[in-house]
Amino acid sequence: MDPSNAPPRFSLILPSYNGKETLPDCLKALQRLRHPEGEVEFILVDNCSSDTTAELLKEAALSLGGQFLAEDRQGKSFALNTAIAVARGDFLIFSDDDTLADENWLNAYAKAIEDHPQRSVFAGQIRPEWRSKVPVWLNELADRGQVCGCTPSDRKEGPYPPQLVKGANVMIRKEALNEHAFDTETVNFGANSAQIGGEDTKLMQELVAAGEEIIYVPDARLEHIVQERETTLPFILRRQMRIGRGNAASEGIAIPSALRICGEIGAYIIAAPALCVLGHKATAVHQLMKMARRAGMIQLWYSRLFG
Repeated sequence: MDPSNAPPRFSLILPSYNGKETLPDCLKALQRLRHPEGEVEFILVDNCSSDTTAELLKEAALSLGGQFLAEDRQGKSFALNTAIAVARGDFLIFSDDDTLADENWLNAYAKAIEDHPQRSVFAGQIRPEWRSKVPVWLNELADRGQVCGCTPSDRKEGPYPPQLVKGANVMIRKEALNEHAFDTETVNFGANSAQIGGEDTKLMQELVAAGEEIIYVPDARLEHIVQERETTLPFILRRQMRIGRGNAASEGIAIPSALRICGEIGAYIIAAPALCVLGHKATAVHQLMKMARRAGMIQLWYSRLFG
């Protein structure tokens, strides 16, 4: 086989919808990645953007020697699955348009493959890249991996639960996908007002149910760009409600579970102000986040039951 036609080891997949605000920095970081020549192909997917995202991705694809795709069906899962269909790499790496990859990101994943040759699913570390000054409690929650798409800062390499995986930093052996794909029916983020996301978590749960074990790789690190508007408590709680709706859409809720969840909501409402008075602001906010997530679950359950 001509070496120039040999399939790459990695296919790096980056979808974007109206990402012009963060894409330039994201794409610059990809340009700085360290990797052996021919080891990675870049697949950049525009998902029906109405801004300059498509132009930015086309330019970057040329610069990176990669491939630009246009997915005309609105929804992140559509964009991801379209990229998977054309990817030639043995391992697929998924990221988002608001991330900044560390220069050694790919090398860290390559080492993880060598250290865990029997494993097919890997998740990397995500730290915040604050674009504004943030309160102490928000930094603390980010270090715990509880907010802003971050992972726990002190987590060591090893097995990792699917519910903690962040879709912005995941690597999957392509052959492990088999019939699996990102869900396009219930948790396809952005497809319509009823599609509230969670496609990454759902896929991870399916792979684990099929016998795969996820390995956390802290050295495969990138940063998540967090805009000022994303650091406010109302924004954080709205996002938790959306995550809760996604959980309910993929897992379902029986009436006994709904009654239990309502009770939990009340407990969190009581606990949060008490913790705040005691000076535990981060934990108090986390109680509100859990309340919001469960409220989102009940909201979706109620709308489907009576809507």
